Amino acid sequence: MTDPTLFFSGTAAAAGAETARGGAVGNGAGRPVTAEGEQGTGGVACRCRGGDTVPGVSADSRVGTVNGAGNGAQPAAESSGAALARAGALLDALVVALRSVGGELLEERLELVGRCEARLASVRSDTVAELTRRDGEARAADAVRTRLRKSRGAAKGDVKLAGQLADLPGTADALAGGAITPQHTRIIAEASEHTDIDETELLDAAESEPTDTFGRTVRDHVNERSDGMYKLFGLFDPVAGARVETALAAEARKLRRSEDPQNRARRPYWMRRQATWPMRAGDVVRCDFGTPARGEPGFVRPAIVVTSDDVLEFRQHAILVVPCTTTRRGWSSEVDVGGFGAAAAHLPTTISVGRIVETAGVNVGPVALGQIRELIADLLGL
Repeated sequence: MTDPTLFFSGTAAAAGAETARGGAVGNGAGRPVTAEGEQGTGGVACRCRGGDTVPGVSADSRVGTVNGAGNGAQPAAESSGAALARAGALLDALVVALRSVGGELLEERLELVGRCEARLASVRSDTVAELTRRDGEARAADAVRTRLRKSRGAAKGDVKLAGQLADLPGTADALAGGAITPQHTRIIAEASEHTDIDETELLDAAESEPTDTFGRTVRDHVNERSDGMYKLFGLFDPVAGARVETALAAEARKLRRSEDPQNRARRPYWMRRQATWPMRAGDVVRCDFGTPARGEPGFVRPAIVVTSDDVLEFRQHAILVVPCTTTRRGWSSEVDVGGFGAAAAHLPTTISVGRIVETAGVNVGPVALGQIRELIADLLGL
């Protein structure tokens, strides 16, 4: 289990362990440390998930009862408002202590900030889960949107993740201990929705791999546990699945060749647009990109829809897609999407829905979609 003490600043770690009280960092007289106050006289300790107790923190609640610095123990009973105010003081003290770490320890400070982010994400998820149990999913999502100023889609995602973690205790504990990041947590949760995953195996990988590498690890893990089966409207063994896929692809090519491209282009716009709905993020569609300039995607080829479901609900006239290619160059921006080749995440393209020739009736799933979106974010420097 990760050491429950988040940090020790100023004095030696042994002295920090003795002076950590769980309330505002003290200076010996019970006064909180501010940005201008005394630093290096103590540390902050917090309660870990799983029942670990921390010096100065009561086992009765997550906020806990705080031992005062120099004035004896505070009463066990405390109003919620006072507990919230003290939590705010703890946060201020934590920021001050982290900023006081510098010099040769900047990388260690960065790692500690990452642990703090993960543990706070765990607290957020627990809070969202409590709100969901008390008020329902809709009210909880509204609270996340209002209090954290998130988009509707992100708020719904937080509510969904909080529910998923209830069935992933190992992942929840790893996040609470700062062993994995919130991004790793979301990837594991999304994979668990579609496959009976080995949580322990994925957690071992998550503790050592960055999220882009881990995304590929999870995708391989999911594919391995599917026993090589092809999922259409039923399950087939690998040989039968390959034969079915080959036969369907041959028939689709035959139909496309027999159709006059000019007739296809002259179909009324409303007919082409109506044929694409309903559409979800991750769906595979066949698009006519037209004649390309150098470096652009071109002609009729599969593409992955990356526009969010919240936006797709409004049936926009244009969507964002990533084209697929069968020419693999071994680039890190290529994401394998099974029978459609590789999604070229470095070529996100906005197209009119009128360019969609047909939908493939296949979705690449949340793991591949998440990896594509993360690569696009890296491309844009987000």
